[in-house]
Amino acid sequence: YPFHVSEENLSLEARILRVADICQAMVQDRPYRKGMDIPQLQEFLLDLSGKGKLDAKVVDVLIANISACVAAAQGACEKT
Repeated sequence: YPFHVSEENLSLEARILRVADICQAMVQDRPYRKGMDIPQLQEFLLDLSGKGKLDAKVVDVLIANISACVAAAQGACEKT
């Protein structure tokens, strides 16, 4: 977690936003790299949650809804 704050000291909302922010950043194309596809994103998020860097329960919910989450993240990029 950022600034070495432990999971139990972050609100659920903050943990959800962290996962959502990372998801959006990783699936969007950037000038220096192409966005990840769904299998790459899933592996990336599971790796971070396995290392304790993301809330595993929040990651599990995102993965259960991964197609909709990726579509929303990519759509947000197109609107900006």
